[in-house]
Amino acid sequence: MAGNILSTTKAAAPDVGPDGLEQVVFVALALVMVGMVVGPLPIVAVAAIGYVALAVWQPSPALGLVVISLPFVKPLYLGSFEISLTEILIVLATVAGAIRLARMLWGPPAKLGGCLLGLKRGLRDALGDPTVSILVLLFVLAGVISLTASVALRESLRSLRTIIIEPALFYFLVVTQVRGRRAIATLLGALVLAGVLISLVGFWQYATDERLITAEAGLRRIRGFYGSPNNLGLFLGRVLPFTFALALWWKPSRTIWLVAFLIIAVAIVLTFSIGAWLAVAVSMLVVAGLTGRRGRRLAFRGAAVAVVVGALAAWRIPRIGSHFDLQWGTSFIRLEVWQSAARMLVMHPIQGIGLDNFLYYYQHGYRLPTAWQEPDLSHPHNFIFDFWLSLGMPGIVLFGCLVGRFIEGIASYWGMSDRFERAIYAGAAGAMVDIVVHGLVDNSFFLPDLAVLFWLIFAIVGVLQREQRRRMHVILRR
Repeated sequence: MAGNILSTTKAAAPDVGPDGLEQVVFVALALVMVGMVVGPLPIVAVAAIGYVALAVWQPSPALGLVVISLPFVKPLYLGSFEISLTEILIVLATVAGAIRLARMLWGPPAKLGGCLLGLKRGLRDALGDPTVSILVLLFVLAGVISLTASVALRESLRSLRTIIIEPALFYFLVVTQVRGRRAIATLLGALVLAGVLISLVGFWQYATDERLITAEAGLRRIRGFYGSPNNLGLFLGRVLPFTFALALWWKPSRTIWLVAFLIIAVAIVLTFSIGAWLAVAVSMLVVAGLTGRRGRRLAFRGAAVAVVVGALAAWRIPRIGSHFDLQWGTSFIRLEVWQSAARMLVMHPIQGIGLDNFLYYYQHGYRLPTAWQEPDLSHPHNFIFDFWLSLGMPGIVLFGCLVGRFIEGIASYWGMSDRFERAIYAGAAGAMVDIVVHGLVDNSFFLPDLAVLFWLIFAIVGVLQREQRRRMHVILRR
């Protein structure tokens, strides 16, 4: 019976490409976004109204535009108030979502009755995975409670807004408004497009020698619009597994995904972020391993080749070889800052130190004298320390619960998935691996773009699982 259902779902898998209407709306929204960035205040106001109107009509392209805005981190100013384009779009998308909800509640009684009946059947269909949605709410609550431990309250309030509340809002916008495989494909396309666009910006910088970071022995590193090449590597490392997985599993658009994969992969190489290289390598192994026994064999062979190439690169490129020196340089600083973070954790094991307060504590009694080369580190460069110190003990517990639920969900639905669904699950698994592996030595969540990406991964998986449940329900009723 299970085999018949699986074969039926694979055979009945609908087309997932974006339709013409979504493409038109997406272009219109892109023009609106340009108006917000470059126009005078009256144009910005008109553009904002236009965005809300289009988002009420077609939410998926509007939410996709939020994703595209993530790597374009140049701040905008409303008087003395600093805000990013991503923040503006999330707020406007929230207004549009509220309007859609109001229209539904004030609509015909039959429509309202259907809505209430759906809610009565459970939050599973309304919110994707209700367990994850509850964990998201608890995560926001932990962020609010962490303010009680904050010394630099202004920084904590800004982080609460940009890293905790707004990304959580984006998660709920996606799980409550995105419906169908086409809409999921729209969000994925937006994510990959964002990675390609910021990679092309990096290529232009490399060709023109503009906004580059020069490392050891004159090595040039691209950074896009970020302050550091490592930040660009953090963003692209979460995008690349999706392009790789879609190229492996989804044949209709394989060429497009391969081209995107190559562009983003080259950009990651040019960041010369060793953490990004390592995390991407592990995530690619995981994605390839999910294809089956043959994929695992190829993955291990690729890993062996990567080790040899990495050894040669470490010998020839000072930037890479310096990471093996634990007495000086980047690796030495990492060890020092971890010791400082451990001391903070011993002194504040339950409440932590509050959101975005690491720099304050680091500069006031916790920085080791031997770490004088980097006196202004704003985070502990390790996800365990970061979640625990920023949100207290609830933070690291919630992170563990989220990752555990993520693994359980993919394992539960993998066997009933068609090729497109497996591509999404494999890409999401690879992205989560990148978050954890790169987060061992760098940031993992506590930046606005990384927080939105984190919840986007959970939202896409939750929406896809809801679509699978609905399809299975229809098949079983036949």
